[in-house]
Amino acid sequence: MVVLVGLIGCGGGVQGRVVDGMTHQPVPGPYRLTAKATGEGVAMGCQILTTEVGPDGGFTLSGTCSGTGYALSVDRDDLWLADATVPDGGFDGPKDIEAWRAPKAAGLYVMSDSGELTALKTAADLKSDRIIGSEERIRYPWEMASANVAVVEGGQHLVLVGKSTVEEMTVTPVLQSMPRWFGRGMKPPAVGKKDLDETGWLLAEKEKYRMGPWWYLGTTFTDNIHFERVSASVDASKVVEKTGETRAAKYFAADALPKGRYAFMKEGDRRMYLVDFGGAAPELPPDPEPPVPVK
Repeated sequence: MVVLVGLIGCGGGVQGRVVDGMTHQPVPGPYRLTAKATGEGVAMGCQILTTEVGPDGGFTLSGTCSGTGYALSVDRDDLWLADATVPDGGFDGPKDIEAWRAPKAAGLYVMSDSGELTALKTAADLKSDRIIGSEERIRYPWEMASANVAVVEGGQHLVLVGKSTVEEMTVTPVLQSMPRWFGRGMKPPAVGKKDLDETGWLLAEKEKYRMGPWWYLGTTFTDNIHFERVSASVDASKVVEKTGETRAAKYFAADALPKGRYAFMKEGDRRMYLVDFGGAAPELPPDPEPPVPVK
């Protein structure tokens, strides 16, 4: 959002209009705009001023006083004037003051190209298994709720709201793989094929686990034991972060990340948000017949 303002005379008033910071189009009323004096010892009649925003996004705020600046806010939960202030004495002329669409409630939201916000739900529990021949583990979503996988495309944005959400939420690519075996294993120097299963490793029956085609966090496989870690490549020029006294928000454009599926979660979280950027991710391929163990 952007509030276009200018001070009308000394102690007169403020005129302007509210426009979207992303599109610079007016945000029509009705809704209420409030100006709260930031100076000390301000006369009672000058401390808090209110006005209605009109259908064209315009407003006139009368009764401003000299000797104080004003902090601006609106009464819509989905609109946030991040750092909208009028300094003492006003501006020499009209000025753009940024404001943003960010609900009061912390969480993740998809913002449509028209500015409508939809709250997201977590889509899956976090599980992990040991990678064969390694002390490292693989993380993956468990029993994914497809209906809760969000899609951000076109003019849409993913919006992170809340100070801890903005500061602590991490993004990790979620990558497809064909069937894999996981578990603790040892490969003795002298062992016959009859003792090995199809993984090529000697695995205790209770310690091995086969996954069909599935999604894995930040990891690609060439086989059951060879893997590579992959990080998310974020285009910083397509991400906007705003922090104010009352809220914090971070906006990811649909092309802020390469097309694909991503997990959003904080350290220690047991569930994750799943978001497809650039369009819905392809479905998993069908599971082939389970391999027959080597005998």
